[in-house]
Amino acid sequence: MTVGGIWQDGNLGGKAITMPISLFERLFGNQPPQSLGLIPVPGVTAAELADRVRTLPLARGLIVA
Repeated sequence: MTVGGIWQDGNLGGKAITMPISLFERLFGNQPPQSLGLIPVPGVTAAELADRVRTLPLARGLIVA
């Protein structure tokens, strides 16, 4: 892999890199998201939306906060 540049940004103590998503997917495959934000439609409260999400057959380990 060619390194195009190195810079200090203070993130993760130097254990992070920036790369195009296409290269990331080629190297590591498609990865599941680590977080997801949902916005309820008018008339649905945040609590109701959370309850609806909890009833879906989603991945184990999903945390609805």
